[in-house]
Amino acid sequence: MIKPLLIILKIFVFLFLPNATQAAELDVNPVRIFFTPGQSASSFSVTNLSNKVVNLKVSVSSWAQDEKGKSIYMPTSDLKISPKIFSILGKKKQVIRIASRIPAGTQEKTYRIYMKEIPDQENKKQPAQYERNSFFQIGIPIFVEPLIPEPIGSITNIQLMHSKLSFNVSNSGNNHFILLGIIIAGMDSTGETVYKYEYAGNYILEGSSYPLIAKIKKNICKQLNYISIQTITNTQNIKKVGLQTTPAMCREK
Repeated sequence: MIKPLLIILKIFVFLFLPNATQAAELDVNPVRIFFTPGQSASSFSVTNLSNKVVNLKVSVSSWAQDEKGKSIYMPTSDLKISPKIFSILGKKKQVIRIASRIPAGTQEKTYRIYMKEIPDQENKKQPAQYERNSFFQIGIPIFVEPLIPEPIGSITNIQLMHSKLSFNVSNSGNNHFILLGIIIAGMDSTGETVYKYEYAGNYILEGSSYPLIAKIKKNICKQLNYISIQTITNTQNIKKVGLQTTPAMCREK
């Protein structure tokens, strides 16, 4: 059973949109970093909420998305981070500074900072204990905003074939947007909704597309006369689109 979109959105907001987040007794603030045009420096803080010492290593990668919407990370020298390796005593805070070496341009540039816990010397001396311990990694997105931000979202390549609905959520603009939710509704010839699917939670970077596939039960698919697709983002309302359907679209391969 599909969860109500409201519940999904609440989960998404908790994971992606707060000013601070907690993981493995660490408080990281903020969880997203923006460089506006003309800005060359920023920072975030990590607070150790536990009583033990935590050892951390920080790295940065460029961030892009392939044609399937999968994230691609590559080494980069565009951003400078300090410090890269540090320890935080219990109940103490560390500030990590970020310097951008690139100016704002016509396209947004995106990165991810990864903060990884590294084992202390005591764990290294005890291999069995080292294997049992759970070491975490936290990713923080960084956006170097364009001079004039213009996200342009659309729904493209809609088709229903073999009872599978497929389409892309595309961003032809110059900066990212967050796909907060998608509502798919299938109506029969009387206008009654006989199928509903809801999805939430993904970044769509500039120039990227995110493909989605919704499988429809064959007996339900044959009842469909029209499918509507509605999206919700953090920056704009993408035009609602639809597809007129026929039973032939539900045939098996």
